[in-house]
Amino acid sequence: MKTRWCWLLGLMCLGWLGGATPSSADPCGMVPPPYTGPGVPIKRVGPQKTYVFYKKGVESIVLRPAFSGKVDNFGMLIPFPTPPSIRKVPDNIFSHIAAAIDPPEIPVYLWRRRRYRSYRSLAAAPAMRVKRKAKVAKREVRVLRQEAVGMYQVAVLEAGSAKALNRWMSKNGYKYPKGMDKPTNDYIQKGWCFVAVKTRVAGKKSVQPRPGMRKAKPKFPVGGSFDGAVQAMGFRFKSRQLVVPMRLSAFNAGRLRNVVYILAEGPRAIRNIPKKNVVRQISGKELYRNVTDLLPIRVYGGQPHQIPRHRWRYIQRRRRPGPHNGLARTLFASDLRAVSLGKLVLEHETRKKQLLNIGEALRLRGKHIDQSNRKAIQQELAYTVQESLQALRGMTMTVVDGDFPRKVLARENLTFPRYRMAKSKPPKKGRRFCRYNARFLSRRCTYGRGVLTRWQGPMYARPPAPRIVKKPVYKKRRVPKRARTIYQWILRLGNPKTSAQAVQTLRGMGVKAIPYLIGESLEGSDVVQRGWSIVVLSDSSRRSVKRALKKITEDSKQPHLVRTWAFAARIKQETTLQGLQAYMNQYYRFRALQRPMRLKIQELLQNQKNASLRQLFGLSKRFYFLRRMLMPMAEKAGPWKLAKMMTRDKDTYVRRQAASYLAALGRKKAGAVAKATLRIYRFRPKARKTPWHGGALYVPSISWDRREAKQLVRQLLSWYIWCSERKQSGQLRQIHNNIRSLRLARAAGYRSPGWRNVGLQRWMTLWKNATNCKEVRRMFSVQNAIKTNASLLESIGCP
Repeated sequence: MKTRWCWLLGLMCLGWLGGATPSSADPCGMVPPPYTGPGVPIKRVGPQKTYVFYKKGVESIVLRPAFSGKVDNFGMLIPFPTPPSIRKVPDNIFSHIAAAIDPPEIPVYLWRRRRYRSYRSLAAAPAMRVKRKAKVAKREVRVLRQEAVGMYQVAVLEAGSAKALNRWMSKNGYKYPKGMDKPTNDYIQKGWCFVAVKTRVAGKKSVQPRPGMRKAKPKFPVGGSFDGAVQAMGFRFKSRQLVVPMRLSAFNAGRLRNVVYILAEGPRAIRNIPKKNVVRQISGKELYRNVTDLLPIRVYGGQPHQIPRHRWRYIQRRRRPGPHNGLARTLFASDLRAVSLGKLVLEHETRKKQLLNIGEALRLRGKHIDQSNRKAIQQELAYTVQESLQALRGMTMTVVDGDFPRKVLARENLTFPRYRMAKSKPPKKGRRFCRYNARFLSRRCTYGRGVLTRWQGPMYARPPAPRIVKKPVYKKRRVPKRARTIYQWILRLGNPKTSAQAVQTLRGMGVKAIPYLIGESLEGSDVVQRGWSIVVLSDSSRRSVKRALKKITEDSKQPHLVRTWAFAARIKQETTLQGLQAYMNQYYRFRALQRPMRLKIQELLQNQKNASLRQLFGLSKRFYFLRRMLMPMAEKAGPWKLAKMMTRDKDTYVRRQAASYLAALGRKKAGAVAKATLRIYRFRPKARKTPWHGGALYVPSISWDRREAKQLVRQLLSWYIWCSERKQSGQLRQIHNNIRSLRLARAAGYRSPGWRNVGLQRWMTLWKNATNCKEVRRMFSVQNAIKTNASLLESIGCP
């Protein structure tokens, strides 16, 4: 498998693997084969976006690599002036930041029929001092810290030279590009450190990021892939000045369009970047209003006070800012809270890391589990916003958008001098107003249609005042004397510094710890301790453990996150494909289970060599990701077995899947597939039923040669006469849907009637024109049907 590397705001390595799922088809028509070849596995989804915050010596950077698709190996190497704290941020954070700058307008229409297009205070914290440490030897790489953050394994490094860093990266499975020694040595001379981020997303335990991981095998299993966009990361660190290390991004190929959101005390620009790229500046007061007040409305066909009373409740519900920019509000408040407390890591960020690591241990990843994690720390987030958001009024947001010169990026880091944009003149009445819109990353013009207002609405429809949120306090449970040792280790599960050691110790205790872990997972007060208890229980196959996990999943009073963990643990314990069928009903209620289910099925397919192909076809009805994995098994089964499943299986979906894979097999073995199809549809005059009785008629869409295509159509027309004699209208329609195919007609040499529903006489006329009367009369004589169809034969000129 090939692996390619690119470099984006640091070093980012991306490898790809192609593949797709079978396409669907008409149940009674030609069946296209599933797509199993290479496709476009990775694509660029837009410009590189970066969020930068700076105040009183604390800087925060949020970035998300702008790639999505099949990723089997991804990493970053980013320089920082001091060791940063690292956290995962929501993947759609930048869309929320853009909506905080330019909130969307909610259209309100007052006319009925006629419609138009709508156009679219904290105490001052002392500045933090940066501590200096002893220099690193030239041949040495010092590892300051290692941790697991979601799907990433992170290491904070100090290097003595570029050669030493190159050697360390090669040893740990990274790609060091040529020509990067000079900027790397510059960073090292200034005393900067590096953050190495790496993900291993295969199914083997040895390469999965997990709490306490210190080493990872650089070898990657063939076929491993990560489907989806790479998760976003946030870095908070101490710095004497606002700086963004982007020199290594000059090694990226293609355009270097960057969108940088700068939240600082005062308006900013980027030194040596053209001032025309500073496209927007918004004050902290306006930014605070955008993330706290209701969204603006644009009223068409009247004035805001003319909106009927009964519509205000629905309008105010749509105007809530949380779904549009709530993540940005939390991000701003968290950075401001870190400044006021003088800390790089907040309590809710540490707790979120623990929830992410629990999910990774149970193979849970993606937006659905992220939503559940945010709900679990909702009170902590609300308290952070309440305590710190007022300080946003003293900040200024600047948006810089454009293609950054490659020479400038390669020569120096991005620094941010003060710069204020010229104020735009207000437009005259009736004139259009054009301004850069952060949500569209371009200029948008407003033509003055409708009435735009930020009025909060009448008193009876205004939202209630926000309630005061108390700081969450987690009570510690009392430890019984007889089980003091076990409970002490269970209590250590809630501490991020001791959780990894506690998990290993409790696993080593075996049966002794299981009753206490079951009690903690069922009735624990701390959700983190409950999560780690479920992780430890997932390694056990005892009946008591399975009953406890089942009890959690069936109890609707349990938190949704805990039930999701329990379901993932049960999936991890399954050893057969039959056992996984029990989770089909829960698959769409707990959407986060998609990834653990997919990985478990992949493992079972590798271990269970005698798995039934029919059984796997049935599973693929719900689990669409299986369809691409089944192609090797379909090739091993052979055309004849697939042809029998296509015509004789009781499940219509299995028949359709077999026909689809038979067509895919026809790309390599067209002759064998054609012979199997002709054999299965061979006409038998004394038959009591058609070969496809009980289901739909499928014909694989392959490249038929003239002789085999004529033979197939001859057999299907013979079945058409047979069904016509017995007045089986449904099967007549199925045959008609297949032989009217333009592709099959072109191969056999007859004229297709198209979409018209024609009868036996028309089909015999078309077939006589393609062959001769002798051929037509032979088809009727085999069935002893010449006398009963004498008038039909005479009408087509074959008496």
